[in-house]
Amino acid sequence: MKNGYTLIELIVVIVVLMIVGIIILPITLGKINESRYESAKEKAYNVLESVKLYHYNKIIENNGIFEEVKFVCNEKCTYLDYELDTKSKPSSGEINISNDGTITGKLSFYDDDYVFYICNDVVLDEEITLCAPSNTLTLKVNDYNIDEKVMYAGFIWNVIKDNGDNTTLVLNNIINTASLGNKKYDFGTSSVNEKLNEWFNNNETLVSAKNQEKLISMKFSDGETDYDSFIRIPTIDEAGVKRNLDKCLTPWCDIKKSYWLLDYQKSFEGIFKVYSIGDDGCAYSIDVSNEIGIRPVITVKEN
Repeated sequence: MKNGYTLIELIVVIVVLMIVGIIILPITLGKINESRYESAKEKAYNVLESVKLYHYNKIIENNGIFEEVKFVCNEKCTYLDYELDTKSKPSSGEINISNDGTITGKLSFYDDDYVFYICNDVVLDEEITLCAPSNTLTLKVNDYNIDEKVMYAGFIWNVIKDNGDNTTLVLNNIINTASLGNKKYDFGTSSVNEKLNEWFNNNETLVSAKNQEKLISMKFSDGETDYDSFIRIPTIDEAGVKRNLDKCLTPWCDIKKSYWLLDYQKSFEGIFKVYSIGDDGCAYSIDVSNEIGIRPVITVKEN
């Protein structure tokens, strides 16, 4: 009768436990880190809501007049003798409210492990180049770099190109989805075009920009038909995607959902080609019957 384990058996058990630990530990740590990140971002939004409430109350109190304010955060966020009413406790940071109501800032949480940037109504993981009032229709005359982030008409955009007089921007996120189905695609009658126009026309600020001639009409072709529009979707060339599906070369390609890319080439059957941008930054052709994200592109006059 066997009364115990041999040394070999104990070693085998220990090795197995170590292997299991090596496999499970990174997954567990990843989940913990993800949870802490989401918690920190939620705290940042809580602080932002308190700042917006402060601004709103001051506007009412002073009959529409607001003087610039800077809150300094270190567990508490204070300006002079005033303390923001929020349960969130940033490790460090500051938030500014300008005379025109633009809210900008930087907040850190959990001993500065998680850093977020504030721009009006949004909390970002990275700082943007320009944060202006949410209804702004102005881009400064400037030489913008490709892929810089700017605020325009209440949205965050990435710069595609800047020719000195105007700037072409692609939205930083997806506005809707549409599928191609199993038929040859026509942009003019497509659900992509329909949803683009619906989004555009429902945005009073963009419509106002168009009426004030602050947006530039963009002439383009899908390979069969020429269009004249104030809005479109990104092209394969703008995304830096080549025919052999090389790596997508622009940072704004790195997004969680697939999105449409317009191809001007007549030689392509179906006119459109759909790409999915993976976590590795590479572009992959996907089933066009899937729901694909739509990302608007506009061209803005600088002034």
